[in-house]
Amino acid sequence: MIILVKIPVGLNQVITMLKNDSINYCVSFVLNSNYADGLDTSLIWDGNLEELPFNRINKIITGGERGHDFNFCFQVAGAPEARLWN
Repeated sequence: MIILVKIPVGLNQVITMLKNDSINYCVSFVLNSNYADGLDTSLIWDGNLEELPFNRINKIITGGERGHDFNFCFQVAGAPEARLWN
């Protein structure tokens, strides 16, 4: 499943969907900051990443020009570092 998120409310809706899923899964978050993508990437700090069920997420893959920023957000949110891939 691919979900495009453009604003913090959308990111929080995806987080709600993921935390209501009862199976284990892997997720990937890709972030760019080109003009067409939107130059303001602060939405990643407004999302409730700490609400993700890290015990059911086998791997978190971050990528894109600003993937390292997403990776850091996950670290701050409490994601186990062994499950983070950039």
